[in-house]
Amino acid sequence: MIKEKDLPSSFWVEAVHATIYIINMFPTQVLNDTTPYKAWFGVQPNISHLQIFGSTYFLYVPKENRKNLDEKYIKCILVGYSKASKAYRCYDPLSGKIHINRDVIFEEGDITNQENGAEDTTTKF
Repeated sequence: MIKEKDLPSSFWVEAVHATIYIINMFPTQVLNDTTPYKAWFGVQPNISHLQIFGSTYFLYVPKENRKNLDEKYIKCILVGYSKASKAYRCYDPLSGKIHINRDVIFEEGDITNQENGAEDTTTKF
């Protein structure tokens, strides 16, 4: 996942946590085709918030955290999910910080749209 999105290898911990989070949301034969999440909490997990690791998105900066001429959105990279809520863990390449927030807008051209037959047009070198 790290190499696919050209992220530094220092994100291996984030990749492992994201992988474990996703694995716990899907059925396994060990639990008779139920999810580990359902086995633990007793309810089926909602997976509508899942996104591709390394996706580009824009993080909303609240008014209280910015000045007049500051940008309302910061371009970030998805590196995982919050353990406490359905928020995303976002890496800001400019500041080098990881933010946890739900107020995000994913970049549409960053993922493959299999339903319409359109593919990702970004070029990897």
